[in-house]
Amino acid sequence: MARDAELKLLWCNDHFAHEQGTTAKALQGTALSSIITRSAADERGAAMQPVLDTGQPSRYYQMWRGRRSLTRVWRLDPNEFGKHGYLIMVEPALVTANQGTDIPTLRTADLDGLGCLTRRELEVLQLIAEGNSAAEAADKLSRSVRTVENHVAAMHAKLGFSRRAELTRFAVERGVLAFTREQWATIAANARE
Repeated sequence: MARDAELKLLWCNDHFAHEQGTTAKALQGTALSSIITRSAADERGAAMQPVLDTGQPSRYYQMWRGRRSLTRVWRLDPNEFGKHGYLIMVEPALVTANQGTDIPTLRTADLDGLGCLTRRELEVLQLIAEGNSAAEAADKLSRSVRTVENHVAAMHAKLGFSRRAELTRFAVERGVLAFTREQWATIAANARE
């Protein structure tokens, strides 16, 4: 996609438009804050600003549409679009790749299907998906085993699952395990209570 310096959409492909439930033509001129929260749009704007300032490409990890994604950003050629701005490519990054540790992770997330979970449930989800027992997860979170089991039961109810294996698959398919615990805790801290 291409966005101007104020983050208004100049161009997007049909896949991106379909994800928004509309057409590329209908999205032209819309602000980033029209599809994500203002704070999330502000964080992305701050992450991309150095691209305009320096001309150097940038990249960052984010949760986009409920999946871990690598976002790459280049300075837009103003001769092609008539404006300064950004060329942005968002691609799935569901597994940990040898991309280096210098790639930042944004704290504001578009959790999509994960958005029904509380901060603590998101933390428990990652620990359970890593293969931790309820007792191990409880120890790592300084909570009781019963509390962790209650969080697991709540996740089952909210997501329509009945087994831990389903929770694990759900987390893996969304790239939750590719985040470090610290990165995921930061994302979870910005989720609803």
